[in-house]
Amino acid sequence: MDNKDIHIQHPRFRYEPQTLYSSDEKTRYQGSSGGVVSTIVRYLFEEGRIENAVSYEFDKYEWFKPKLINSYEEYRIVGSIYHDVELIKFVKDNVTNIKGKILVTCLPCQVKAVRKILEENKVESFIVALTCSAQMSKEATHFLFNKFGIEEKDIEFFRYRGNGWPSGVQIKTRTNKYFFHNTKSIWTDIFNSHLFNLKRCFSCKDTFGLEADISVADPWLERYTIPDNIGATTVLAHTSRGNELIKEALQAGVLSFKENLSHLEVIKSQAWTLKRKYVLRKYKTLLNPILKVMRSKIYVSLMSPFNLIRIHTRIFNKMIAVLLKLEKVT
Repeated sequence: MDNKDIHIQHPRFRYEPQTLYSSDEKTRYQGSSGGVVSTIVRYLFEEGRIENAVSYEFDKYEWFKPKLINSYEEYRIVGSIYHDVELIKFVKDNVTNIKGKILVTCLPCQVKAVRKILEENKVESFIVALTCSAQMSKEATHFLFNKFGIEEKDIEFFRYRGNGWPSGVQIKTRTNKYFFHNTKSIWTDIFNSHLFNLKRCFSCKDTFGLEADISVADPWLERYTIPDNIGATTVLAHTSRGNELIKEALQAGVLSFKENLSHLEVIKSQAWTLKRKYVLRKYKTLLNPILKVMRSKIYVSLMSPFNLIRIHTRIFNKMIAVLLKLEKVT
């Protein structure tokens, strides 16, 4: 990446990025990428440094419901969630039930609002941000279900990620099992189509969640993606207490160290996301009419037959690439 690319997209991280993973093999396997967040939740509960956390439970009809928990025994490892969850509303509605310190895991765009609600109610918090390419509405998952004739009422088990890395969408119904790989399947096309992105995602300026105490990310680098990995996590500390927590968890042996990463390697691992977001902001006036059409119900309905969504995705990404070339961003 050249200097212009760095200037446009490169946040300077306060502490040295690292690749870590849970020392517990089961937690590492079940997590989206390395099980670091689940390990931190367990460590903070066991050390008596938090009394609450926000967890999620699979619900047959509401899918993943946020839940205020008071012990690690109540925590559920569900992996990443690729549909919008009204977390800010949940925190606001339940803030009076929080007794003591809390850990909240959220998207970068939710960090400031969640922290503000907690601070206004004098609740001490530790916030972990999930590095985010984009978040989608539930319609993306409905699109997948409909395409394969999966009835929601028949679903017994459902996850977007976890159980290996990079894994994929896992669905078990009363009669069938389905798996859609995270990087090479129809689910990849649905995710990369941006047909189902939340509106705010098209003006996103913070991929990493720089206002959180720490951020976690998938290590999308060749040396991780080529081998078959059980999972590891890029970990970024943004506050001194976030940095100290990582050190303590490593010293306690609950997290394991794989390697340090350069700042540029972290940027490289999220390069396409950063470039796409830059283009969407820079050419907002030009692209807004196009985005409005492609996110309409009529257009989305046209994408269902014959894998047209795959063609759409290629055209959309080509358009972004052309605009990047005009900007001379490599």
